[in-house]
Parts: sequence; C-alpha cells; structure tokens
Amino acid sequence: MNGLDRRERRRRYQRQQQLKEYGIIAGIALGVLLFLGGVSLLSMRLFGILTASEHSPAKNVEQKSVQTQEVVGDVVETFGKEITVMIDPGHGERVPGCVVGNIMEKDITLAVSLKLRDALEVAGVTVRMTREDDATYPRLKERGPMANRVKADFFISIHCNSYAEDTSIRGFESYYYDEKSSKLSDAMMKAVKDAGIMIQDSKYGNFQVLRDTKMPAVLLEIGYMSNSAELADMCREDYQTQLAEAIVKGLYNYIKK
Repeated sequence: MNGLDRRERRRRYQRQQQLKEYGIIAGIALGVLLFLGGVSLLSMRLFGILTASEHSPAKNVEQKSVQTQEVVGDVVETFGKEITVMIDPGHGERVPGCVVGNIMEKDITLAVSLKLRDALEVAGVTVRMTREDDATYPRLKERGPMANRVKADFFISIHCNSYAEDTSIRGFESYYYDEKSSKLSDAMMKAVKDAGIMIQDSKYGNFQVLRDTKMPAVLLEIGYMSNSAELADMCREDYQTQLAEAIVKGLYNYIKK
C-alpha cells in the first residue's frame, strides 16, 4: 500500500467521522424540535381546557335562557303563585301522526314540546310532559288524566295539521273545548301572530284530550305538513324555538289579564 492509498483512506475515514458527527447533531436537533412541539401541543390543550368554559354549551344555553326570559317576562311573578303546565307532544312511538316522506308528526311535536318545556322552565314554570321521548305512547284517554293527577294549571297539546286536498293552506291554529279555555286559545293566537308566524283561527274542538282536562287547555296545530314551505319551517330548529317562545308569550299574556 503506497502513500496515496493511505492518504485516501485517511480522507475517507475523516468523512465518515464527519458524517457520524452530523448524524448525531441532526438527531439531537430533531429530538429538541419534537420536545418543543410536544410542549407547544400540551400548552395549547391546557389553554383549551382552561378557556373551554368561555365557549361551552352551558354558557350558550344560559345566554339563550336570558334572551327567552326577556321575551316572556316572569310568568310566576305575574300569576302570583307557582304554575304547573302539562305539555302533551302529539302521537309518539308506534303512532306517527301525519307522515310526509320520512318526516313524522310525532318527531316535530316532540322537538317543539321540548323547546317549549325549556322556555317555560326559564320563565319559572314547573313543567310536566305526557312523553319526553319516542319510547312511549300514552293513549288519548290517559293524557288528560295525567294533567289532572298532577293538578296542572294549564294543558298544552302540540300537533301538526295536514290537508292534502289543498296544499296551499298553511298557518297556526288553536283549539279549545270550553269557555275557560277559549281566552287562552285567543291569547295563543295573538302571541303567535305577533311573532310573525302565519295563523288561521282560534276554534272550538271536541278533542278527547281537551274534554278530559279540568284546567284551561288548548290543542295547538302548529302548521300544515301538507304545505311544503311550512313543513320545511317546522323542521328548522330556529323556527321551533320561535314557536315555543310565542306559546310562552301567549300563556304570559293570558295570565297577565
């Protein structure tokens, strides 16, 4: 092996050592970057946890509740005593009510009724319901007595209408059975109209759920599922909330008189 070969081997060896050193340095640098990235991610997660309350659904619900209370006022204070309202979401479980495509009346009535429950509770009202989900179906003859047993002050039954012979017909309707309920029905119609919702009339209705109740009671047909535009509205959550708040306003106006 001559001197040239030795020099060449030395240069190769030196390059190999440099490459090893560069590899070590690169590895250290990568480790540092990964560590810093982990710390940054952890910090972001901690920040998200600490600030989550600022964006939590609870705060949104609270804010919405304040808005609702501003709309309806303090119903209990106006009435002068605690109030119990029985809400009756029409149909349920195996009885769908009106059906348009895959949209069932029982689902709309339940959605609106739950929003009505929330709005009433914000106003300080005690709420009972004939059903709170789609797992049960109280029979018609059971619904009025349910309200009587808890000594409810008011009974509100929620339904949807339909008239296939004329799909242009639309609008909110309220039915009552006796004189003590007719003024409540009128108050409901006025509040709904004031909310900008199209209405029909306040009408006498010989419905079992109204006959069986001992307190002022109304059956509210909140819209026509046979009208495509009104059906689309009734499926919208913001419209359901608008309906619920208008119904509470109607109750408030009735009590105020």
